[in-house]
Amino acid sequence: SSGFTLLLQNIPTYIPSGDQITVQSASAEVQAGEYVDGSIQDNGAFSPYDQTPSAVAVPVTTPATSPIVVTFPTVSWQAITAGGTASVVIYRYYLALSWASVEKPQLSGSTVLDCIDVGLTIPLVTLNATAPTAQPSLSVSSPVAPLQDQVTAGSDVGWSVTVANTSAVADQAVSVAVSATAGGAPATFDLAGMTSAGTTCSSNGAGAVTCPLGTLAASSSRTVVIQVATTGLAAGAQVSGAVTASSQNAPSVSGVLSPASVVVLTNGIIGIADPGVPTASSPTPPSAQVPAVITLKLPKTKIRKAGLLPRHASSPKVLPPPVAVTLQALDSAKTPNLCQGQCLGAAVQAIGNFSAYSDAAHPIKVTVQIYYGASVPAGAVWMQKDNGSVVSLSTCVKTAGQFSTPCVLGKEKVLGTAGALYAQDTVQFVGGDPTFARR
Repeated sequence: SSGFTLLLQNIPTYIPSGDQITVQSASAEVQAGEYVDGSIQDNGAFSPYDQTPSAVAVPVTTPATSPIVVTFPTVSWQAITAGGTASVVIYRYYLALSWASVEKPQLSGSTVLDCIDVGLTIPLVTLNATAPTAQPSLSVSSPVAPLQDQVTAGSDVGWSVTVANTSAVADQAVSVAVSATAGGAPATFDLAGMTSAGTTCSSNGAGAVTCPLGTLAASSSRTVVIQVATTGLAAGAQVSGAVTASSQNAPSVSGVLSPASVVVLTNGIIGIADPGVPTASSPTPPSAQVPAVITLKLPKTKIRKAGLLPRHASSPKVLPPPVAVTLQALDSAKTPNLCQGQCLGAAVQAIGNFSAYSDAAHPIKVTVQIYYGASVPAGAVWMQKDNGSVVSLSTCVKTAGQFSTPCVLGKEKVLGTAGALYAQDTVQFVGGDPTFARR
């Protein structure tokens, strides 16, 4: 870590005697080498590996009557790996000189003195390459946008919060505290819906819950799904909140849950569909006032995290995510591509990001109920995919554990009472934003 000196005694003899010569720059390349000692096996133990001191200007008058002394500045290396020691040495240097002649400018020039290799025999300093102790830390995504920025009263507002360990050591006893308000009052959390989405929390007073996560391994993260009920809220009411992550050995961090608004949707809902929990566009069966009802049920079979390659087939499976959905009955006149003037009654639509649900062995199920009244005309279920293509759905066939999606599961049922009959079909599909009708 100390500076060193270099004695220059071989100034070129062809510099004219009597001229005033100024050495305008002198620079050295100093490179660090290391002995293999203990756990140190490569030059990556210290940074930077190549260290070049700044150029040093040295006035020189020739002929030189005594050695010229150039003192180089201190050179330091920072240990970047833990454990072991290494002897850092200078094994090569060279000096570049340039000069200007006051009386005879044409004699100005430059030269590089011979490169001198000193090998690994002159140790500069010995460093203990011990990295500083890693400090545990946490982070939370913030602000967190709601899964759906508008919901209908009675549906859930949802947020997906990422809690991450940003350190190289484990965070112990991690816990997430959430507070929320709905329409200006303490919110009611949908604890059952959160559990079905893989987040277990318990009440912690009015408008507050606590969600224990346990140990969070180094450089890992967990997703916490927060769901707040909107039952009884008027249109225009807002739901928002805050989240704080803490642990036994890391400083606490906080984030904000951005607001969502309650809206009115005719013959439909905007909300959150949880795996394994049926979500319907209407709380009542179809009727003269409710022309059609669609009920969606996401599979709750665990899946592997999206993006994992086949070589990760042994990785643990996780619960599939909740989906922000819009489920709605539509006038068939508003779906001309699907109906083509042939629809029997209303159409129904399911909008949501279903990309995680791509397993034809465990497809999404929707129950389509269309009201007719006195009698149900003969017809079949048709589907318009999110790319606009329209297909007639055949009966589901299961081959090698895979369903022939999209398809109709089982036979159509005629339900209701005399004079108030409706058709019911169960459809299976994967991915996409489908619209269904009978033709």
